[in-house]
Amino acid sequence: MQNNVSTSIGMTIIIVFIIVFFGGAFGYQYFAKMDELKIEESINKNTSPFDTTPPSISYVAPNPALVGSPITVIGDNLSGFEGDKNLFIENLSGESGIIYGNTESTENTIVFTLGEKYCTVDNSYSGLPCPSYITITPGLYKIYSKPYDVASNRIILEIIAPL
Repeated sequence: MQNNVSTSIGMTIIIVFIIVFFGGAFGYQYFAKMDELKIEESINKNTSPFDTTPPSISYVAPNPALVGSPITVIGDNLSGFEGDKNLFIENLSGESGIIYGNTESTENTIVFTLGEKYCTVDNSYSGLPCPSYITITPGLYKIYSKPYDVASNRIILEIIAPL
């Protein structure tokens, strides 16, 4: 009698282990696949999986501006990965460089000092040297935000020469 009870308890433990182990593995795969589908769906819709509202820029000041001037860009949903406050500046040839907002920047306001040149690659996480720059000279440029690879509208910024 005792032998049958031990066997029954042993079999019950094995069955419970199998159910928990395989149930957990299948459950994990199910939820991991759902997360993967959610991210894939957001990529196909050209939106971020973290925010469904695309970024937009409503105001750039001053405009026109001189190299060395503090610039303020106001809009919505401008911050990106880990709270990055980055913008892009694009010349009429289609070349663009990355602008890093300063510490005063927020999700809806990016402040920076207009530089003489900007790196064409975001190397802020790699630490690698910049491979090439665009030089800022008097003329028309487009300013835009691109958090999570979703681009905002482009606002024209006129760069003027000092008097």
